[in-house]
Amino acid sequence: MTDDRPLVVLVHGVIGNGCQLAGRADVAKYWSDVPGALRDAGFDVLVPDLPHKGSVRDRASSLTSFLGPYGDRGPHLLAHSMGGLDSRYALTILGMPARSLTTVGTPPWGSPLAELSAAAGGLAVFVGGLFPAHQWLSDAAVHALTPSACALVNAAVKDVPGVDYYAVAGVHEPDDGLLWTLPTRLVGAREGPNDGLVSERSARPEWWPGETWPDVSHAGELGWPVPFGDGNSRASEWVRLAKRALVATTS
Repeated sequence: MTDDRPLVVLVHGVIGNGCQLAGRADVAKYWSDVPGALRDAGFDVLVPDLPHKGSVRDRASSLTSFLGPYGDRGPHLLAHSMGGLDSRYALTILGMPARSLTTVGTPPWGSPLAELSAAAGGLAVFVGGLFPAHQWLSDAAVHALTPSACALVNAAVKDVPGVDYYAVAGVHEPDDGLLWTLPTRLVGAREGPNDGLVSERSARPEWWPGETWPDVSHAGELGWPVPFGDGNSRASEWVRLAKRALVATTS
């Protein structure tokens, strides 16, 4: 890495980096081709590995410690899913330095699937059985994604002056034949258009500017292969978001 290149930090969601879903070895890395595309576009890229069974506070603390040596470079945070909650907490409560936070599929207002999982007394309901829940999730992580927990965080965690915020939601139809059909319908019945885990309403809170990606599931936002995503790369979209943040904080 060189100090003359802008620094992007990719903050992963609840299940963590390098996981294999349901024993599928072809899902090698959480971020797919995004890091390479960002480097090719002229960015330095860091990919921290946060505790996937931790609470938002635990994960935010880990992220803050990881970025300690890089704070003077004014990093741009690109976060997916729960990673956006961790990043926001780290910026506001822990004072972690950053120039921008861009979230994709992050639920500042929580996800009803987390609430349904808690009501069912376990983790198996969460994300429609896509993940080996006993391995990748914990009660603390799922509780942090419930609407009630997120409402408490929103009351305490405010935006940091001088930091650029931007939020992206994904939406897709529940009858696309992928594994997201059931969770998309469950979330849709409660909150309307969604990506299979997070509704558009939750992913795009009224206090942040943002955009909506059409025809994409929660895993598709990362370009994961079928059956977890649609197999279409979204790397160019992540590069575009990084460039938007760079322009917004230098103009």
